[in-house]
Amino acid sequence: MARQEPRAHHWRSCTSSSTTTRCAKGPSKLRIRAETPNANRGSRVDCLIKEDVLKEPGKVNEMVNRLKADPFDQVRVAAPDVLLRVAARRFDALGQYSNAVATLHQAILMGSQDGGSYNQLAWINATCSDSAVRDGKEAVSAASKACELTEWKNWMFIDTLAAAYAEAGDFKHAVEFQERALRTGNPTASEQKRMRERLSLYEQSTPFRDKPNGP
Repeated sequence: MARQEPRAHHWRSCTSSSTTTRCAKGPSKLRIRAETPNANRGSRVDCLIKEDVLKEPGKVNEMVNRLKADPFDQVRVAAPDVLLRVAARRFDALGQYSNAVATLHQAILMGSQDGGSYNQLAWINATCSDSAVRDGKEAVSAASKACELTEWKNWMFIDTLAAAYAEAGDFKHAVEFQERALRTGNPTASEQKRMRERLSLYEQSTPFRDKPNGP
């Protein structure tokens, strides 16, 4: 989960390691709290990070290296992956699509088994307004992995797979998986409307394109 606060970002990750509590501050204005509120619920990592850190890949990488070297297990295991996913969303929102893709590749290479990283990568690869960033083959591969990691129960990831197949020019599978996404889970009425609009595009052999983002 990530939400934007005034000039800062808050992000959270759940792990299953031991109990500990910590708060730290550094030159990049990162605050961390790791704790296990209930022995049966695993542990939780909360971080608050200033906005400017998420605008530059160099600062993000510096922060990732600090987190990977942290003495606490929860922080080392969970925080780098979560930070990279939050940074990728921020780069995407700023229209820095290549930075978003590179950041998600970094999260995946670190061994992320979170379907969200693969889904984010696939969506950008499939629907980005910048043709230099789109890659239908990689989008299909990443979206398929996201669906496998969530046992094909996440309608958003299946929706992404449909968009990926459309970008790859395989509109038969795009229609098939868009219809499957509509039958999976509990998307809201507005989400179903958007999915049906994309389905209509695929039936006309037209891929979906996101609107350009920017600062």
